[in-house]
Amino acid sequence: MASRDLDAEFVRSESLFIRLMEKHRTGRKKFLLHRLTVIGRLSCGAADRRTVGGLSERLRFLIKGFRVSLQSRPRPEKFSFKITSGVCCVLDHYERLILSLQRIRAGEDVTGLLLLYPQHVLLVIECSTEALLSVLQDLRHMEENSGPILEPRILLVSHDLPSRLFQLWSYKLLDETDSQRTLVSDEQSLERLVRDTLHQILRLGRHLLNKTQQITGSKVIPDGVLKEASDAVPPQAAVSRLLQMEALLSPARYISTYHSPLHHRLDSGNTPYA
Repeated sequence: MASRDLDAEFVRSESLFIRLMEKHRTGRKKFLLHRLTVIGRLSCGAADRRTVGGLSERLRFLIKGFRVSLQSRPRPEKFSFKITSGVCCVLDHYERLILSLQRIRAGEDVTGLLLLYPQHVLLVIECSTEALLSVLQDLRHMEENSGPILEPRILLVSHDLPSRLFQLWSYKLLDETDSQRTLVSDEQSLERLVRDTLHQILRLGRHLLNKTQQITGSKVIPDGVLKEASDAVPPQAAVSRLLQMEALLSPARYISTYHSPLHHRLDSGNTPYA
C-alpha cells in the first residue's frame, strides 16, 4: 500500500476513534450544564457592595437542603434569615455560596460572572441542575426577606449547554463611567433591549474566555481586560429598564412554574360528584 494510502487510512481511523471517544464522553457526562442570568437592584450603596454580612445560617440551610431529596427539602419560608440594616454582602455571599456548593458536589464546578453596578447587579452562573435549583431558592429567599439583591428577575435560563462560556468565577465592581459607556435609548423596545443585553453578555463571555490566562489566579477582572471589551458590558441603564418588564419571572414564580410537580396528589377519599 502506498504511503499516501496509509496516511489516508490513518486519518480515517483517527477520526473514527475521536468520534467514538466523543460519544463515549457524552454518554459518561456526569451532569447537565445550565446557565442562569439574573438582574436585580442592590439594597446598599456603592461603597458597601462587598461588605461581609451574617450568612452562616443561610449557608447551613443550603448545605442541608442540598443533601436531601426534593420531597423532603425544608421550605425556605420556615427559616429565619436577617441581614443587618444597611449592610450589603452580594460579593461575599456568592463567593461563600459557590464554595459551599462545590464542596458538596465535587467535580461539579460553579462558574460565572458577577457585575456589581453602583445601584444594580447582573449575575451569570453556569452550574449543574442541583446547584441551579439551590441558587434559585437562595434568590427567592433574598427577595422574600429583603436580602442584598432586591427584586431579582430571571433574564434567561439556558439548559443542557455543550460547553462552558465562563471557565472561572469572576467579578467586577463597576463605577458610573464603566456602566454608562453604552448608551440606552428610552425609545428602544424592551424586547430589543433584552436581545441586545444577552448579546452583550455572550460577547463579554467570549472575550473573557480568550483572556483566561490573564484572569487565572484572580477572581477580579483586570481593568485592562474589561477596557478592551467596554462595549460588551451591559450599561446600568439597561439593567434598570429591564427590571420594569412584567414578563420577567421572579425566582419564586420560576421555581413554581418549572421546578414543581406537574400533578397534584389526588384525595384518597371518595369525592361525591354532583
